[in-house]
This record gives sequence, structure tokens and C-alpha cells, in this order.
Amino acid sequence: MSPVNVRTDRKDGKDVATFPVRKDDVWIVSYPRAGVWLQDLIYLLLEGGDLNTTDLSLESVEDSIPFLEAPSPGMELLKTLPSPRYIKSHLPLRTAARGRQEQRMQGKRKKVIYITRNPKDVMCSFYDFHRTVRMVHYKGTFHQFFYRFININVRLGFTFMGYGSYFRHVLEWWEQRKDNNLLFLKYEDVRQDIRSSIEQLANFLERPLTPAALKSIYTHFEEEAAYNRK
Repeated sequence: MSPVNVRTDRKDGKDVATFPVRKDDVWIVSYPRAGVWLQDLIYLLLEGGDLNTTDLSLESVEDSIPFLEAPSPGMELLKTLPSPRYIKSHLPLRTAARGRQEQRMQGKRKKVIYITRNPKDVMCSFYDFHRTVRMVHYKGTFHQFFYRFININVRLGFTFMGYGSYFRHVLEWWEQRKDNNLLFLKYEDVRQDIRSSIEQLANFLERPLTPAALKSIYTHFEEEAAYNRK
């Protein structure tokens, strides 16, 4: 899900800002196109790491880790889920429009996993997304897109960043990295050492894995990473 089809108008923005946060919520946060595949790994951890019995379809993953800003089911589904809830979001930590949400998250959150990625890769992924998704069908040049990414306040006549500057987004979360309830990850580091990253996430989420489950998850994501490197 991208900023293109999310709650970004005034009414929906207010709904997101006042979304009831629970003290045991677990948030998986990133800037759009910065490594949301992490939710697959977290979903596997929640299911005990058994790849033979875990349905990794997009529908199953998003039912278990709903996207807060999605127009449907998103917020409505999250309100019905029992605790602890696992919530995917692209929200900045602090924006003028969502100041109340920031206070609620800082004051009540139990755990937040934030993942960032090289801005070049984020921007190129975003560019491809905007060119190929039918609801956007961006027709501008790459240079225009690059300029818009760097100069977030410049309007180019197409729907783009519903979440503000990439650089501000990352910096705000980076400044909170010493918070014991926040796990700040870099996409490149996770891909470079998948086994250690799995163990780190399992410990952070208090989801211990058997040696067999750890090996199974590691093999799955290592094979996926090897395929993507080809």
C-alpha cells in the first residue's frame, strides 16, 4: 500500500490522529517503499516460524498486521482485533496534523519496529510504483520525480508523498533509537545478516524460536534474498 490510496484528506487524517492506541500495541513503521516485506518476517514469528503451516499470502498477512491508513479495512479491522495488536503504518513520528497521535504513541506504546532504507532505493521503487499503478499512472520524467522527492513541498501536479519528507521521517524516528521500546532497523543490515536480524526481532517481540524454526525462517528469507540479488 502506498500513499496514493490512503487516508490523507482532512477528515480521514483526523480519524488516524485520534485512533485509540493500546498500551500493548506493536507497531511496524516505515516510510513507504522502505522495506515493508518485514511484516512477512514478523508474521512468521507470530505464527511460531512453521513455514509448513503458515499461510504467507498477502491477505493472511494483512489480516494479522493491518495497515492503519488503508481506507479499508484498516482502522475498522484494527478496532475489532484483540490485544496485542500488530499494526503496520507509514506515519511520521511527529507532524503538525498528527500531534495528538504522537503524544498517544509516545505515552502508551509498548513496542515499535522502525525500518529504513537507502533513499535512492526508496525513491526508485516509488518512481516505478507511480509509473505502473493504474490509479496513479505518473507520466512525468525521472528528473521531475527526483526533484519532488528531494523538495517535498514542491507540487508537480500528481499525488505523491502523503507522509512528508523521507529525510524528516527517518530522522524523527532515528532520534528515538535509544528508547528501549523502539527497534530501529536498516533494510541493508537486515539483508546482510538475516539470521542475526531474525534473532533480534524474536527477542524484541518476546517470541522465542526453536532451533528448527530459526533455521526454517532463515533458509526461507536467505533464498528470497539470493533470488533478489540475481
